[in-house]
Amino acid sequence: MMAGSGVSLLLLLALLHLSAGLSCPPCNRAECPEVTCSLSVGEDICGCCPTCLKGLGEPCGGIWNHAGSCDQEFVCSNPPNFSDQRAGECKLKE
Repeated sequence: MMAGSGVSLLLLLALLHLSAGLSCPPCNRAECPEVTCSLSVGEDICGCCPTCLKGLGEPCGGIWNHAGSCDQEFVCSNPPNFSDQRAGECKLKE
């Protein structure tokens, strides 16, 4: 009985890691900081405030796109996904 409980606990812990959720507060654009960008402007991780899009060699992607998005002429080497949560790097589109 104890061995089955141990396996169940390990499975539950593994699933909890994958289910970590992003929680965004209600959007109030009046509270967004002003941004001055060398490239284009996009939206933050919660889709509320403006944020600068990334350029060549800058970090991008990761889980929930926490490291940001690349500008239109670049592509992220590790786009947002749940299996590999590390950030990537903006590279030129081929």
